[in-house]
Amino acid sequence: MADNKDFDFTIVDEIGILSTSSKGWTKELNLISWNGREPKYDIRDWAPDHEKMGKGVTLTAEEVDKLIAVLSTMDTGGDSKTSPTGAPLKENSIQELVDHWNDVVGRAPESIREYLMPSHLNEMNPDTVTVGLKKGTAFMALSATENKESLTRFVEQLIGRRINVELIESSWL
Repeated sequence: MADNKDFDFTIVDEIGILSTSSKGWTKELNLISWNGREPKYDIRDWAPDHEKMGKGVTLTAEEVDKLIAVLSTMDTGGDSKTSPTGAPLKENSIQELVDHWNDVVGRAPESIREYLMPSHLNEMNPDTVTVGLKKGTAFMALSATENKESLTRFVEQLIGRRINVELIESSWL
């Protein structure tokens, strides 16, 4: 627990480092209890060893859920490795994505979401996944270039890196 003249805090869980500055300060996501209260999610800059802190933002679990939903609908136009994912997946973990596919489909861009229900995901190799789609309308709709690119960006954001997405028709969905 650290003390300040006006408050005290306890870092309950160091969830992750979002970035590191050239001076060694890190922007972190942590679960922090402020003044002995219920812990909240906290994003702020920290000096090495948490000796100093910058201004930050605290969020309840409900606010984090809403933030994830908002971020998952954004098209940042940036490199997929730095795009917000909103998914609780380890970076580059295709297997985890395969295991949780049904959970994350609901966060797909609205333009393709309906075609992904139902669908399944399989890993072909470390650089390619296949998305099995219902035969007919869903497959045809997602085969359109714009929709396939949207699906590819969605999967890349979930795993944090570039990947090939292949579509297959499935009559058993």
